[in-house]
Amino acid sequence: MAYLDAHYHRVISSLKIRNVVPLMYLYEHELENGEHVLWIILPRYSRSLRDYLYKNIQTITLDSVLNFAINIAETLVALHQNEIVHRDIKASNILLDENYVCYLTDFGTAREGTFNDTIVGTMPLPPEMISALNNESGMVFTYNGAAADIYSFGLLLYEMHPKPYYQRIHPQRFEEVQHLLQQHNVRSVTGFAAIAKLIEACAQDKPSARPSAQT
Repeated sequence: MAYLDAHYHRVISSLKIRNVVPLMYLYEHELENGEHVLWIILPRYSRSLRDYLYKNIQTITLDSVLNFAINIAETLVALHQNEIVHRDIKASNILLDENYVCYLTDFGTAREGTFNDTIVGTMPLPPEMISALNNESGMVFTYNGAAADIYSFGLLLYEMHPKPYYQRIHPQRFEEVQHLLQQHNVRSVTGFAAIAKLIEACAQDKPSARPSAQT
């Protein structure tokens, strides 16, 4: 996985996308037993978005949510325009600098090409990937990796909404996403109603019903 991460990190770094953690250099170290270990050297950041949300979820402002969301969305636009999908968009894979600018990292699950047939990533997975995991027919299953990124982006938006405590959600059905939105009264938080609609759009069961990063 480290070599895949290094390959795609090198490819993506060459694109000079603003909100991607840049690859500084690689170092392959040989252990005493002859095994080779690849070290991926990246800039140091103060915290992850998950760390920030865990400490600030009760008081997070609309401006902060919009800033984080725009950083992440612009990164997805750039990746998808270059036919690259990440497939593991989550708060712990987003790092923050001292100015609270977001940077996407961990490209071990990334792939070139929109349509994929390997199931990777972290729960919660999009419904189409859950269906593939439960597929016992032996048929090759492909899915739209860009649409999977959008689903994960929608759930990340939910995680950033102010609530009594930070929680990652693990829905496998869209109805459960709707229930969580209602449970935490997301639509009633000042300024967040439009974001709630975007969450619902991104978390649609059908990949074709979700917006693209560009729209």
